[in-house]
Amino acid sequence: MSVKRSFDTHIIICLQKKVKIRKENYNMADKIIENNQVSITGKIVTGFYAGRTHNIIENRDCALGVAENKEVLDRVIAHMEKFNIQPYDENTGKGLVRHVLIRYGFFTDEMMVCLIINGEKLPGEEALVKSLCQIPETVSVMVNVNKKRNNVILGEKVRLLWGQPYITDKIGEISYQISPLSFFQVNPYQTGRLYGKA
Repeated sequence: MSVKRSFDTHIIICLQKKVKIRKENYNMADKIIENNQVSITGKIVTGFYAGRTHNIIENRDCALGVAENKEVLDRVIAHMEKFNIQPYDENTGKGLVRHVLIRYGFFTDEMMVCLIINGEKLPGEEALVKSLCQIPETVSVMVNVNKKRNNVILGEKVRLLWGQPYITDKIGEISYQISPLSFFQVNPYQTGRLYGKA
């Protein structure tokens, strides 16, 4: 039996610095923080923070996630470039897009895309929704507002742009509605097996 991974991906937007970073192998994780930055050449890139730093290891196609994550990132970055949307810079507190949260249902194949922004509105919201809805698994597109200068990913205010305000997934026989602010077990397949033994 083929097992799909349940996955939450967070993408953080900030300025890229050129640094030497050693590549490390990581075990499978179902919740990953992925980061975006604008390189010194002006190109928006995505990736992961190097350990205990805010330096980016560039990567749009993480092998630990679902294939749809790369397509979402490609579309979000293309949208940002088309509408001249600046990524958030932690040093200055300026820029709009802080993170992108992608939630993917382990058993349902439902996907939510939530952009965390340093403002109230995202330019070209309708165009972004149209683009993301071309990915068949998309059931929800949302914006989360976080204007605080801290390292907390999500703010308290969530606004639905399209679809439903949650994805559905399961642990065992119980279904859950999962919003951007919800906690959910990172590996519902394994969690269901453990609950079944308890």
